[in-house]
Parts: sequence; structure tokens; C-alpha cells
Amino acid sequence: MNRSASAPRIGGQSSDKGAILTPQPTVTSITCRSIVAKSSPKILRMGPPATIRNWKFHKPLLAVGNASGVVQIFNLDSGKLYRELSVHSYSVCGIEWVGLNAFISYAVSESFQGNDTNWETACDRIRYR
Repeated sequence: MNRSASAPRIGGQSSDKGAILTPQPTVTSITCRSIVAKSSPKILRMGPPATIRNWKFHKPLLAVGNASGVVQIFNLDSGKLYRELSVHSYSVCGIEWVGLNAFISYAVSESFQGNDTNWETACDRIRYR
């Protein structure tokens, strides 16, 4: 009996006793859609980071800032919009997570004329229901 012809191949190797199993990568696609698209996103920030200490409490969130000054928080477990916060009057240029349920964002006016540049910063906490 020809053993190599009947043995299934795994990861490019025959399934003999010394075969090495190669893990196959999986691809996960998550699509989040805004209910009301006020303007195109300017900044995306994934967070907060998952660690061993916060694993039980961690929720994967995505913060999206746009040109209207709105920050949208998406829950990536469900793929749905979780919160929409109108925190700025200028275009959101940066978002940084500072904890499991808090972020800091900043916005800058579109007109950069000399020293007349306007900056705004905001800090907000996301409360889970």
C-alpha cells in the first residue's frame, strides 16, 4: 500500500508521525457604519488597549473624529454606533485613549492665518449601560 498517496497533507507536510501542523490565518472583517454621516472621518483611534489586568472589563471600541467636530464611538463587538459626542466646533485632529472608558481629543480650526489658529481640547468618559 502506498502510504504517501492515502495520507492527507496538512500544511504542506504528509500526516506521518513527525508532521508539523501549520496554523492557518483567519481574517475577520468588521464594518461600522454611522447612522448619520455628517462628514468623512478625519481620525480613527482603536482602543483602549487590552491587557491581562483589564481583560474581564475590556470592550473593543473605535473612536472616529470628523470635520464637524463630532466624535463617534463604535462598539466593535456588535459593530454598532455606541455614542456620538459633539465636543468640538472645529475639525477633530487627534484622539487618544487614556483609560478603559476615557479619551482626550483635540481640534484645530481650518484657517491657519498667522497666530489666529484656534485650538480646542476635550476630555470625555464613556459610560457603559
